[in-house]
Amino acid sequence: MGALIVMVGWICPLTPIKNSLSQAAGDEVYSGSFVERYLIPVIDSLSLDREIFISMGIVVILVNMVVYTILIFKLKRDD
Repeated sequence: MGALIVMVGWICPLTPIKNSLSQAAGDEVYSGSFVERYLIPVIDSLSLDREIFISMGIVVILVNMVVYTILIFKLKRDD
């Protein structure tokens, strides 16, 4: 889900919760998403273009699908 949020440009549903809790605690609240705040500066420093960024997201999704498929088959076989 996280890869999809990054690839599509959505804001993670946890970000508003984190910001409201930070504000209640008197900590800094930032605009935008966690990804924009902490990950984009790192990714930009690597000079990745949009196609590579999307390709990386697709790889992450595919790896997750393979891992969960293996896990589901293993759990069903153990039953």
